Amino acid sequence: MRIRKSICGISLFIVLLFGIFFGLLIFKPFYKIQYEIIPEIKFSGLSEKQYVSYTMQIVNYFFNGQRFVSVKDENGETVKNFFTKDEILHMVDVKKLIRFSLFLFVVSLFFSALCFRFVKDKRNLLVGVSLVGMIFISILFLVSIFDFSDAFVLFHKLFFRNSLWLLPANTKLIEMFPEKFFDDFAKVWFGIFFALNVAIYFVFSFLYDS
Repeated sequence: MRIRKSICGISLFIVLLFGIFFGLLIFKPFYKIQYEIIPEIKFSGLSEKQYVSYTMQIVNYFFNGQRFVSVKDENGETVKNFFTKDEILHMVDVKKLIRFSLFLFVVSLFFSALCFRFVKDKRNLLVGVSLVGMIFISILFLVSIFDFSDAFVLFHKLFFRNSLWLLPANTKLIEMFPEKFFDDFAKVWFGIFFALNVAIYFVFSFLYDS
């Protein structure tokens, strides 16, 4: 019984965490806001329309069968030499990580569906998962606020087995997605996750006690 509840709890946690991640990843208005508030992106020489279009093409690359990343202009023509070889190879690594995260999300979604079908004490399960989520994300959120640069470097060292992510500052990927971009992405992601867990905790604690 404990093993079943643990699997259910972990599955629900992953569904919530990565569901928000993928939702934010494909949310076009987020990139429009980033273009406006991060000076480095404007210095890339791209207009807002180009930046959002190219960014969404990169996002789509993570989910399609295209082997290497490329971008097309407004006429549908491939922009030649937009990315360097190292940038392209790094995006291959990123795609593998995104696809694995998506696989993990889908598997967890399947187990979560089974949980809600067979687990009787759903309220207590949701309260427990939301409490763990609040604690977990609070720690990550504090790290991202006070020491994001070190956390960012550590993330790359843990999940990438090469140095391709150490790109020169004048490459397009770095100009389009500077560290501040990922800092903002993490804060929005963690913030939404935390708020959702708070809502689940209070709603289901109240229902459970009643």
